Amino acid sequence: MTTFRTMCPMNCHPTLCGVEVNIENNRVVSVTGDEKNPCSKGFICGRGKASAEIPHSPQRVLHPLYRESIHDEFSRIPWADAFDLMYQGLKNPRRAALWAGHGAMSNNYGTRIYPQLINRFANQCGALFWDPSIICWGLGAFGLHLTGLTETTSGIELANHSDLIIMWGADFSSQPLTAQHVLAAKKRGATLISIDVRGNQTTKKCDENYVIRPGTDAALAVGLMCVIVEENLINKQFIQKHTVGFDKLKNYLVNCDLDNIASNTGITTSQIQSLARQYASAGSSCIMLGGSSMHKGSNGWNASRAISSLPALTGQVGRPGAGLGPRHGGWPHGSRFLDISARKKYEGSSEATLQMANFLQKLNDKEIDSLFLFGSNIASSFANTNELKKGLRNLPLIVCHDLFTNETSKEYAHLLLPSTTWLEEIGCKRTENHLHLMEQIQKPIGEAKSVYDILSELSSRLDLNDFNIWHNAETLVDHAIREISDNSLNIEELRKNGGHGELKVGTTAHPEFVFDTPTQKLELWSRRAEKHNLAPIPISNLPTQPHDAINEQSYTLTFGRTMDHFHAFYNHGRAIPSMKQHDQQPVITMNREDATSLGVDDADVVVIYNELGEFTTSVKLSEEIPRGVLWSRSGWQGLNQITQSDSVIDNNAIRITPVSSGQSSFVSNVKIRIAKTTEKNIFCSKQ
Repeated sequence: MTTFRTMCPMNCHPTLCGVEVNIENNRVVSVTGDEKNPCSKGFICGRGKASAEIPHSPQRVLHPLYRESIHDEFSRIPWADAFDLMYQGLKNPRRAALWAGHGAMSNNYGTRIYPQLINRFANQCGALFWDPSIICWGLGAFGLHLTGLTETTSGIELANHSDLIIMWGADFSSQPLTAQHVLAAKKRGATLISIDVRGNQTTKKCDENYVIRPGTDAALAVGLMCVIVEENLINKQFIQKHTVGFDKLKNYLVNCDLDNIASNTGITTSQIQSLARQYASAGSSCIMLGGSSMHKGSNGWNASRAISSLPALTGQVGRPGAGLGPRHGGWPHGSRFLDISARKKYEGSSEATLQMANFLQKLNDKEIDSLFLFGSNIASSFANTNELKKGLRNLPLIVCHDLFTNETSKEYAHLLLPSTTWLEEIGCKRTENHLHLMEQIQKPIGEAKSVYDILSELSSRLDLNDFNIWHNAETLVDHAIREISDNSLNIEELRKNGGHGELKVGTTAHPEFVFDTPTQKLELWSRRAEKHNLAPIPISNLPTQPHDAINEQSYTLTFGRTMDHFHAFYNHGRAIPSMKQHDQQPVITMNREDATSLGVDDADVVVIYNELGEFTTSVKLSEEIPRGVLWSRSGWQGLNQITQSDSVIDNNAIRITPVSSGQSSFVSNVKIRIAKTTEKNIFCSKQ
């Protein structure tokens, strides 16, 4: 048996862990944590251990498959024929669209090599490229960049220096590696507080828990600011030196109705006051900001905007263990390091790819003929999927490149291409302060090809002579390493050092107090926002839909993740037996009193529905979720057909920050009925 060291393919930053892969007779025997990895130091979660089941899974796609109609069965075809079909689909690039997902790209998290490579290819041939963050946390990034608090303190600093940690919508299931740092801080004496829409495994570890109603995060943050300003808990020197707009924010807060905020959030006025005093008075306060689920909503960007203003008021910036803690996208990614050339101009291209709603419109207006999906299951991850599916059914060519089939490829793909795993290609990941080389350990099984292989061949056929300036995948990865490290590292140095290289970056966020805004200060008032008719200061913007409409039997559906599921990896874990066995069928959590009023019992099968569609699921009853609120693991087939795809901010406004993209609201106000016998049977047979 031979042991290789590489990085786990199963998570998204900031949880990027080193693993030891044990191989015997060219088959993976086990995947364990790598004690020598400088960042994870042997840690591995259940998802990481399950990655051993991927390379030789009987469910893997191993050969190019084609069907002329989505009503036909797939048949195996040669790669040459597959490239011919793709070439024909790109001959009119203005009617082609490329989408970079994550399912087959997990050896480049933290560096985003493949999404940038796909973007570069689309730009050079003149096709549309769709930013994957429109289904992720684009709105969260938008709010943070308006304020300018974009860097994060490291997990190690959090463990060693934070005195107060607020888990604001943050769940250990999204950041299992960070959990050990948080718990180390608590063991050292730090206070751990949770703010969430329900009780969960993370909240059980906390000293204090605040369960708030969905969509009221911004209101709570404004309430905290109101107390901090009114009780003079601000850091005057920091505000004067490093912020702009404090007086305008203060004038807004004068009219703050703390009792009304408390009533809407679902916690008491005294709890808001106590939390504000704790946060402002702690030596180093750190907020762990939630990921994509927290920012899916019509008020999502206001939440990150308001929350990121709290450190600005209290001076909890630029000191060890303060500011914002590790989160998705929490460090620079070397954006555009692959020299993404200017798009070939055509009408509408500048804004079209920044919004989910724009994609749906182009699809259903038949402005797209060919769709190329790399590791993406958009039929599952898009909002308002019934509308999406109408357009997908009419496309002449849909190409899916992935490891396993999923809802999109099974129902809508014409061409299904086998992807390499993380062991079958070379890659590179970035953690908080290191770059990690992922060597090719195995030869591709079957006829699997990487994203680089496919785009290289297509660029040659399309005569895109400036696209593949690297000539092979190893040179491409070396280029990325050099660019991200400012030429302090290269691929050979990483190899000599066991596959790791330390970046010349600090562990404290914003140590020089220079912020990514036009003023280079934290902007409590934003001229950019005002120019685009957005609120220039953080506002509460309480939701228009009441959360206590129990008499009308109306509920707010919220989403999240579990330890056995993350993103659309490997068909949401359904392709991996050890993960699937823990997550057999869709389940929604609802308040026990709500269930009693409807005559619903634990494990009953119900239908949740609205004007967009319906979704059949079983029920789990809990006292740890507010009345009028439902919670489900995201990614279940059919779940997003009851979520709204309306854009939250307009096309022009999206461009005022450098890294964000637009996002649909994903709002889902639903009603519930007990499933009929026939619906229960369908529910059981589908899973």
